[in-house]
Amino acid sequence: MPTQNFDTTVTLPHVDCPEESVYQLCRTLKPTAALVDGSSLKVDPTTGQISGGTLAPYFRKITKTFSNLAQATTSFDTELFQLPAGGVIHALKLKHSAAFTGGPISAYTLSIGISTNLTKYMAAKSVFGAPSGTNYSIVWAPFFNVMNVTLTFSASYAQAELNAFKTAYQNLFTGTIGGEDHGAAQSIRLAAVSTGGNLSVATAGSVDVWALYSILQ
Repeated sequence: MPTQNFDTTVTLPHVDCPEESVYQLCRTLKPTAALVDGSSLKVDPTTGQISGGTLAPYFRKITKTFSNLAQATTSFDTELFQLPAGGVIHALKLKHSAAFTGGPISAYTLSIGISTNLTKYMAAKSVFGAPSGTNYSIVWAPFFNVMNVTLTFSASYAQAELNAFKTAYQNLFTGTIGGEDHGAAQSIRLAAVSTGGNLSVATAGSVDVWALYSILQ
């Protein structure tokens, strides 16, 4: 049997064995990958649980710190991940575990997008304050950040509010949200903006971004 995806190998005594023996065998082999419908899936060798895979949509975690964004400017963007050609983004979650502070900096925000639109997938979120269990941001497909106007509940709506609704529904039904170039990979960017001082004077800060996206076969 193939052995490249296993930490150890064992000799099979016979094929007609109890179900529990099969489970024990799997635990002994400690599989690092499995084949399901021809797609490779990652398996936790300790728990046996599926933790992701090349084609499986799952939340991929990316961590960035203040040092990754340290530039002698007040704005800078860096790559979070490469969305494969034809990939579809389903959701994003951003949560900082350490406040982005230092020197004269009085405000610090992070957004997610592409090089030509750095807030395409998530508007600027403050990571200057203290982190907490409820201090995070989540965006879900298909709307993402298209509803960027706060609606005022009244007898009438401003033109900008109506346009926001129109844009959101157009993006929903034309399928332009969540997908990039079908023929080429796209760099998804994390953009930082500081107030009161350059990004390079920050002395602390760490953020985790979880990205849920699918890769098409």
